[in-house]
Amino acid sequence: MFNGHFYHATIRKTVAVFGTLFNNLSVVRKTKSGDIADITKVPLSYGPKHKFLARIKELDSLDNMKLGVKLPRMSFEISDISYDSAAVNSIYNNMTVTDGTGATKNIRGYVPYTINMELSIMAKNQDDALQLLEQILPTFTPTYTIAVKYVEGASSIDVPITLMSTALSDEYEGDMNTQRTLIYTLGFSIKTKFFGQALDKKVILNTITGIFNGENNSHLATQSIIDYDALELQDDSIVLGNKEAIMNYFDFAYGELITMTVQATSSIEFTLNESLYGATSLSEGKLQSYEVEPNVDGGYIHTLVLYNNSGHFRIGEDLVRTGNNLIGSVVTYTIE
Repeated sequence: MFNGHFYHATIRKTVAVFGTLFNNLSVVRKTKSGDIADITKVPLSYGPKHKFLARIKELDSLDNMKLGVKLPRMSFEISDISYDSAAVNSIYNNMTVTDGTGATKNIRGYVPYTINMELSIMAKNQDDALQLLEQILPTFTPTYTIAVKYVEGASSIDVPITLMSTALSDEYEGDMNTQRTLIYTLGFSIKTKFFGQALDKKVILNTITGIFNGENNSHLATQSIIDYDALELQDDSIVLGNKEAIMNYFDFAYGELITMTVQATSSIEFTLNESLYGATSLSEGKLQSYEVEPNVDGGYIHTLVLYNNSGHFRIGEDLVRTGNNLIGSVVTYTIE
């Protein structure tokens, strides 16, 4: 929708996999001596059971020879699709796929959904229905997991299929010549994942490694590697506007003291060691000292010394205190 057309056929594959589980069932009829007289493979179709029942009722005479090919049979259909909030995954948990040319692309996260299916077993006598039911129930305890490849070029993922309910209906209305239909309805829940479009992988432009000691979590060492020429070519990657801001952003070391200047409309009194936060970056710093002086262009400049222990502040973002009370806008900061 946002980056062009793509189609992984997720629901189509889910339906096909579910149907494959039940497409090889059969019923056996025996003679009085116990010998096998007939083995009938039970047909399976996708569609609502009511349509098949309507077709059966059209041939409502037991003398009709075509009736024997109608039952037993099975049908299945999707009854519901709902968002699975309990299985939400981070959008940053990416999956790498390979296209037909061997190039690698990236799919950013997935969206979990639950697809509910109903499988209907229709038979004209109880023994046929029970044979089919007994071939199905032992497989689900109550969950059966199958591997499905939803995205071409990616690995298969495990899809749990859970048997949720079993219900019996006996359609037996009319006179003695009217066709009787036994219906067992099995409800299944399928945990499905919907993947987005496969896009070209972004170039890794920087790596940051921080090492902390085990006592006071103070910073011991940091390593930052940045390809600034590559940054200039990746326009969509430059979110801070200029190379100096990017350098300040990436080269900042957790746990060090910083001196920050903040533009405010009024003079503000602070409490030492109170927490100050970046409204955009959500970084936290503990105030060590501060100075206030009037700004020649109006308002006041607050020079703050912070001990940072929660990520990077950003130039231009709002600085707030507990309760989301605005202090002012971050103008500069330097690392001591």
